[in-house]
Amino acid sequence: MFTVEFALLLAVSGLIAFGSLIGSVRAALPRVSAIRQALDSAPQTRELRYTIREVIVIRNSNVIALPIRPARIPAPLRAAA
Repeated sequence: MFTVEFALLLAVSGLIAFGSLIGSVRAALPRVSAIRQALDSAPQTRELRYTIREVIVIRNSNVIALPIRPARIPAPLRAAA
């Protein structure tokens, strides 16, 4: 008797899990198709801009020193009263 009840509980749990999986897939499919359309309409190249701050020559090689911290911006000068 216990074996039948356990098998029935396992089967019902499996059906609930399968139904939940189907619901998740049905909810995700429109979003996946929207993402695919957005990727197809996006350009294949991207623009990257950068500024070289300082060039240091070490052993006949060019090394670009990138700033670790942004430079402090000096305070504007105030007019004398």
